[in-house]
Amino acid sequence: MSNATHNAILCRYGEIALKGKNRGTFERALVTALKRALSDIEDLRYIRERGRILLHRKSFAAFTAAHEDLVTDGLHRVFGLQSYSMGYMVESNLEAIEKIVGDTLPQHYGQELQAGNGPVTYRMRARRAYKFFPLRSQELEIHFADLLLPQYDNLKLDLDNAVISIGVEVRENWTFVHYGKMPGPGGLPVGASAPVLVLLSGGIDSPGAAYLAMKRGSHTNFLTFHSAPYTPPETIDKVCGIVRVINRFQKPGLMLACNLVAAQKIIRDRTTEKYRTVLYRRLMMRVASRLATEIGDRALVTGDCLAQVASQTVQNLEVINNATDRLILRPLISYDKTESMALARRVGTLKLSEIQCADSCTVFAPRNPATNATLNVIHKQESRMDTDELLGLALADVTVVNPANGETNPFRFNGTKEARVTSSASSSTP
Repeated sequence: MSNATHNAILCRYGEIALKGKNRGTFERALVTALKRALSDIEDLRYIRERGRILLHRKSFAAFTAAHEDLVTDGLHRVFGLQSYSMGYMVESNLEAIEKIVGDTLPQHYGQELQAGNGPVTYRMRARRAYKFFPLRSQELEIHFADLLLPQYDNLKLDLDNAVISIGVEVRENWTFVHYGKMPGPGGLPVGASAPVLVLLSGGIDSPGAAYLAMKRGSHTNFLTFHSAPYTPPETIDKVCGIVRVINRFQKPGLMLACNLVAAQKIIRDRTTEKYRTVLYRRLMMRVASRLATEIGDRALVTGDCLAQVASQTVQNLEVINNATDRLILRPLISYDKTESMALARRVGTLKLSEIQCADSCTVFAPRNPATNATLNVIHKQESRMDTDELLGLALADVTVVNPANGETNPFRFNGTKEARVTSSASSSTP
């Protein structure tokens, strides 16, 4: 029995194929993401062909078991990737394909036979993209059925429910043979869409919103709010952990933290209690919009779910939107809590989010928050304060946080490079 080891990875994309003349831009973004995800594998080479990206090591050296673990861990975090297969790259001639199938099938056949589940069923799925190959796709499948079935007493053909599925993809300069597909996350590669600023709390929803924004191709930076000393240092520590997880899906994004407490005290002291939460949220949107301008982000992203809490009713969301002209994206708007939790579990942030810790929204929170605020009423509430003063107080207490260790530096405005000094966050999990 051969112990042939994989020497190539075939990556497939879906939506990118629909991009027409811009497809090359999306393919390059996907290759960049693949390189980042597999940076620990030395000497990787990338071949771009229509609908596919083929990866192999220099001189077509075999991947080790450690390499394959890195592939499994890394590729499920590459947006734009529809599926991938570990397999065998050979020359595009029938003799080479017969040899690699002959070398590799016995191992799969033996494993299934040893399992004792009766006859071992198989099928072949051939795809002849190179039209000058002598056999068409179906002819290639029939050829191998005629070749293999007489060699294995307990091998049976089953086109619908085979336990062994052999994939063969024939291109002009190479052929790829594999025994299964692994799903990717789909979507578009990060960087294919404009960057966004995520209003990230320590809760369950906003990390999922960040994930979905990345899945649509947007690089994400992060803004979290706190109210020290009324919120503990653990508030920021918790968000740092969440950012470390999210950053594993992209080139690490910038993390900003804004202390709202000075502005919150003014809102508490000068406005009607039930409107505090809406007023806090309007201030957050103004702060986020200014910071998004500073760092070049084109939209804001929140974890709002329609009618989940008082600030997320249609009426209140309309009033909150009015605080800024900037586009606000709400990827989870139709999710219920069960769906949000399932997404957070898949992303890897659920356990962190479930750690109980106070945040800005709970500081001076109203006992009976308004669910049907109107713009006229909120403008009257804001007329009791100087909203520019509130914005200035908040912006004066913005820091850049390194999520790897929680270290902070003042945020510098006017687009200075210093604002991004600590953006090279650790991409390791907490």
